[in-house]
Amino acid sequence: MIKVSVILTIHDDGQFLPECMNSLCRQTLKDIEIICINDASTDNSADVLKYYAARDRRIKVINQNNIGPAACRNWGIVAAQGQYISLLEACDWVDPSFCEKLYDAASAENADIACCSVIHIDEASQAEPALKYVRKQTAKTLTQKFKLLHIPQFNYIYNKIYKRDFINGQELYFGEDSEYANISWCTQTAKKSEKIVSVPGVFYYHRLQEIIRPLNESEIKKSKDALIDTIIKNKIHVKIPYAKKTKIRVLGMPIIKILTNTNYKRYYLFGIKIIDVRSTRKF
Repeated sequence: MIKVSVILTIHDDGQFLPECMNSLCRQTLKDIEIICINDASTDNSADVLKYYAARDRRIKVINQNNIGPAACRNWGIVAAQGQYISLLEACDWVDPSFCEKLYDAASAENADIACCSVIHIDEASQAEPALKYVRKQTAKTLTQKFKLLHIPQFNYIYNKIYKRDFINGQELYFGEDSEYANISWCTQTAKKSEKIVSVPGVFYYHRLQEIIRPLNESEIKKSKDALIDTIIKNKIHVKIPYAKKTKIRVLGMPIIKILTNTNYKRYYLFGIKIIDVRSTRKF
């Protein structure tokens, strides 16, 4: 029985791919499959995959003709046979116990999602902790789930495993290749899941995106606006990042505080939140 299907999308990632593949082949959980979807790479990625596939029967290589990472992930989800799936970046790597610890926690709790800590790797290969779980926690309500995943600060696809029946049952597939689509997918999986569990003592190592490919600032702005909209509409009690803070004082005493971010404003009266406003629309 395959317990975890690791789905890896590759496009010209040959420089970092061996480190990723080594970390997957050395997983302490042996009942896994490694689905590698090579999306028309023009570098040595195909040769790297061929080398590892010849040495590990759990590796399955699917070659695509430049269909984009979203479609590749969807192919991987359809091809997966494991109880849980994991969506990794080919330029990253994981602890040897990544699959085992996340699978054990998710199975024990019957959770739809299990998540672990994240370490960022910068251009100089320096490691910096980004997200750390120090204890096992479970979450069921919307607010609990968003707080456990540290949304909106972090919207990671890759530091998690997802129950395959949950993903297929909710038809949680990727619709477009964009930063917005990725963050939207993270938000939807968090919303629709029944239970999430955090797993301490295991790390995902993520190379910062700007090292690999340029960031799309307009997509980031679009995704942040949509995420804040979701938080406000669903009355999820998490901190929203605001770009500007304004205080209205009377006789030197702060009476009204206004937090502003793009089209959103949050108003406080004497420190108590009174309303959230998006343009002229009130929630």
